[in-house]
Amino acid sequence: MTEKEDDAATKDVWNQVFLAIASLDASSCTEEEIRAKLDPLLSTVKESEPPNGISPLLVASDKGNLKCLEYLLSSHYPVSVIGSPVTPSDSSHGGNTPVHHAAMAGCSDAWPIFAKLMADDEAEAVYVTLGSLSNVNGDTPLQMAIPAGHGDFVRQFWSGNATLQARKILQRPNQQGDTCASLACCHGHVDILDFLLTTCQVQIRHEEVESCQSTVDRMDGALQSVTDPQVRASFKDKQTRVHACLTKLKDRLDQQVAQAAQELMLLQDNNEGNHVVSATSGTNKKKKKKRKSKGNSSNNKQTTISKQEEISKSADQEEDSFCVVSRLEDGRVAVTVKPTASQEDTPILPQASLLLPTASPQTMLRQRMKENHVDKDVDAVMDALCLDVSMLLYTPHGMALNLSPSQLDTVEQILQKQSQSVRRARELQQRIHSVVSSSETDDDQDNNNNNNNNECTV
Repeated sequence: MTEKEDDAATKDVWNQVFLAIASLDASSCTEEEIRAKLDPLLSTVKESEPPNGISPLLVASDKGNLKCLEYLLSSHYPVSVIGSPVTPSDSSHGGNTPVHHAAMAGCSDAWPIFAKLMADDEAEAVYVTLGSLSNVNGDTPLQMAIPAGHGDFVRQFWSGNATLQARKILQRPNQQGDTCASLACCHGHVDILDFLLTTCQVQIRHEEVESCQSTVDRMDGALQSVTDPQVRASFKDKQTRVHACLTKLKDRLDQQVAQAAQELMLLQDNNEGNHVVSATSGTNKKKKKKRKSKGNSSNNKQTTISKQEEISKSADQEEDSFCVVSRLEDGRVAVTVKPTASQEDTPILPQASLLLPTASPQTMLRQRMKENHVDKDVDAVMDALCLDVSMLLYTPHGMALNLSPSQLDTVEQILQKQSQSVRRARELQQRIHSVVSSSETDDDQDNNNNNNNNECTV
């Protein structure tokens, strides 16, 4: 027999293996029946590998035959023969793994069998590894189970590893942008969506709501063309469930936006409290330093050095930044703002950039929020709120008609913060001018004293 003929014969035996598994009744077959059909065939091809990535494990998973899966698990054949849970079929066959096929069949009890076949991996990571497998369309096994309504398959996955990584898998979109939640909504599986939102606590994105809204709109339009009473009743029942799911998604998104706005308010309150404490302590220290400096003016040079130290130390107490004040040759006062320790990683910009910002208004708004909420993902919050700089300039009627309550709260926070910044800037200017004026007065007095001394000497 030639090599080509041998390969053809081996492939024929593999086809017999697959047909034997497919012929088994998943609900009534026994271990003896399975062994009698498969042992003679598998012993023949035990030195070869299944073609096209289609393994006995994949076929048994596709048929939802738990008895056959248990037989393969307990058999003495290597993984190269029976197949691995993570090995996909060829891309021409969809690139699905045995876990994908078990998901489509709703075989939720296959999870522990797959986990045992991967005994070399860490127990806590097995379910995450299996659940994160994707086919050529980017679908995970969970995204294959949900459209068919196999909620138990999702629940079994979550019970095996209810962690942050598992939640991320449930929230991961496929190549079409569909997630587990959006698929449950678009197919009207209210119970699965409730499990995802309540037990798994998945986060909802605006794109998911938009996708489901498009599905609802298409269903509403298609219902008008359905004339058969029985089909129309079934279609309308699904339409009702999809509408209910969409309402749940919108409610969850509103809750997330409200929670994000509340967290921003709490962070802002904490920052304002720290600002008050820092400003008060800085003022007390500056007063003490000023009293000390007044008694230390023996001559003109000493007075000038003392005043320069006073200016530097006084400005160094600022909460956000400190200033170095100097006088130019033409008599103008120049203020140089240096970064604080918390900003030392930020590049120092030229002084002109402090006067004429080059960033776009939207970028400046995000940067302004990040300055006060460094521990929060401000970009995600602002994306959830759909904030735009133009919202700050709306009229009262425009705000009432176009902004949600959460957006109004955030706009109010931003405007209040800007108002506080204006007051803070005025205080800073007044202190700078008072320090400079005091320095000029003391210098004039020293000059007068020196002139008087010179006159007396003459």
